[in-house]
Amino acid sequence: MFRCPSTVRKRLDGTLCATTIAASVLGALLLGSVGAAHAALPTPACTKVAGLTELQSPAGFRAFVSGLLPGDVGCLPPGNYGAVNERFVMSVKAPGPPITLRAQSYANKPRIVGQLLLAGNAITVSGLILDGPAGCEPSLPPPCRQMAPLVVNGNNVEVNRSEVKDSQSNEGIHVGNLLGAPPPFNVRLLSNYVHDNGLRSDPKRANVDHGINWVQGSGLIANSVIADNYAYGVHLAPYAKNVRVTQNTIVGHGRSGVIIADCDPNEKFEGLNCATAAGVDVATNNLVDNNIVASNCKDRAFSRFCGAGVASFLLESKGNGNRVRNNLFFHNYSRKSDQACDGRPRCKPKGPRGLAFSGNMNRNPMFVGGSKSKGAARFVLRARSPAIGRVVVPSSAALKAGDFGARKRPSPKGTRADLGALESKRGPS
Repeated sequence: MFRCPSTVRKRLDGTLCATTIAASVLGALLLGSVGAAHAALPTPACTKVAGLTELQSPAGFRAFVSGLLPGDVGCLPPGNYGAVNERFVMSVKAPGPPITLRAQSYANKPRIVGQLLLAGNAITVSGLILDGPAGCEPSLPPPCRQMAPLVVNGNNVEVNRSEVKDSQSNEGIHVGNLLGAPPPFNVRLLSNYVHDNGLRSDPKRANVDHGINWVQGSGLIANSVIADNYAYGVHLAPYAKNVRVTQNTIVGHGRSGVIIADCDPNEKFEGLNCATAAGVDVATNNLVDNNIVASNCKDRAFSRFCGAGVASFLLESKGNGNRVRNNLFFHNYSRKSDQACDGRPRCKPKGPRGLAFSGNMNRNPMFVGGSKSKGAARFVLRARSPAIGRVVVPSSAALKAGDFGARKRPSPKGTRADLGALESKRGPS
């Protein structure tokens, strides 16, 4: 007979515990191998478990989140936490072991409403659903500025196995939004599903609403499915430096899958003058490699500017260290056909100004798709996909835990890993 852990028994009555267990088992059955793989990954044991107070009260959830200290592992049972127009801050910056906030069950993830702000250092967030619209900035009068569901301003922060969706802000995830403060370093976004963010009812937002908006700082975006966000999937601008975007599936965005951009001298950014000296780029040494980037700006009437798979804006030269290599592009529209190829066979995509393109190909990734596929499952690779076994750049150590579904990379061992977020289920060669 299963017994609730002691930490749970102290906070939950038997009915809620039984409900949590049943929901977790059902979630594992519904999710199949992906859910089981996530559940089987090594995760730190819970030291604190949220209860009825945190479920029923935004103030209780805020106290739980802000009260986690270095070494604590706070676990959230299935349920809805927070509320629209509320902000929940993790801000401890004292040195020590990491703070973890995670799902108690990866098969039945908890849902967070409002904004989760990771302002402290050494924080790991794992297995959450950050569900927009988060609401309006509480300190601003109407018309409000929409809140992003997830903001990262701390160093050595990791967000993994989470879903960020349906934001009406300018982004689902915002990294480094405090200009004037030291930019965050070593931010890792791993095995996340970032989709359907942006206010589509407002055409004026068609250039500013993104899946991930990385304003400044360094880090890694990997093993993630980034799909169907309003403007760009990944927006690295204007002060992103040493960000690697690798082994992701980036599909279905209005303007392009990824953009790397410099400051516009004619505009102000977050109230600050964003002008830079002529010939000087401030977005530098970013790498986009081993991704599948497909069907971006597929609606050619979407806007006047379609930036193909990977776009640039105001970058001066290829000497800025921004590189785009070994990606698979397919059906990404651009006015300049040699940049995008737009699905034409034997066409090698050439990069826009300020980006060093090399080794990229234009092929159909051959997703499984189909009417029975939902969510990220649409992007599983068919057995004959040209993306299989095509990774040529050594993977980051952060990728060793597996792909989007926690399948080991490469699979089988001794082969090359696959492009994109999902490793195919191939047998030994």
